[in-house]
Amino acid sequence: MTSIVSYFSSYTFEQVLTIEESDRQFLALKKAWEQINQKVCPLFDTHQVANFFLLMVLQNATISYQIAGSGELWWEEFSERLVQDFSSLFPLFLMRNPTSDWFYNLMTTSRYNKRLYNLKTAKINKFQVGKLYSGTKNMYDYYQDMELLLKELSSIMGMDTSTKTMTFAIKMFGYAARVVYGQFISYPMSINIPVDSRIRKIWSLLDKTSSLSDKDIQISIQKVSKKVGIAPLHLDSLLWIEFWKGVKT
Repeated sequence: MTSIVSYFSSYTFEQVLTIEESDRQFLALKKAWEQINQKVCPLFDTHQVANFFLLMVLQNATISYQIAGSGELWWEEFSERLVQDFSSLFPLFLMRNPTSDWFYNLMTTSRYNKRLYNLKTAKINKFQVGKLYSGTKNMYDYYQDMELLLKELSSIMGMDTSTKTMTFAIKMFGYAARVVYGQFISYPMSINIPVDSRIRKIWSLLDKTSSLSDKDIQISIQKVSKKVGIAPLHLDSLLWIEFWKGVKT
């Protein structure tokens, strides 16, 4: 554990954020938001446009699993299609009409996320009857309280707050909100890292143990997080962007 703490401690928080914001997923959302803003009519409520963008990102995060190709490619594809279809999607959102057909069409024509599209569309439908989509709460409030967002999202989706899908959704929401509001708010220390095959591989190399469960990995990263004073979701980016480069080479 000491060597792991030393590895993370060798990076300043500012360096971690620089690495994080080089993530192609972050850059895809940043580009999409900039392009959507170029399409926005001056009469549009800017808060509603922000809410729309953030809710679409949250929904996409709940179906971003079992994809063909990298997550980076999938999020780039999603972002491009979101910009392309903004003019038809945003009015649906304003009337709180379902956008599940859009997600269905996105997946069935996707290069990277065709698997389980019926099951994933059902997840989108579940999200859209929940309080996040149908409510009037400003999403900035959730950016200020991402623990509350995790709790409410998990309740809507019927999933545990520590699952990979839920914690990943908070990570992507944080990316999108940082871009939308032009303000950095750190992820809460209490929210776990989303453990996938890449993180399992990395952690087995760092911890010199191959038999750890996903829960064990989350607990270990929580301990390291407290020692270095950086939230697990920020350490996630350092692991799978920076450390992963060394693993691949």
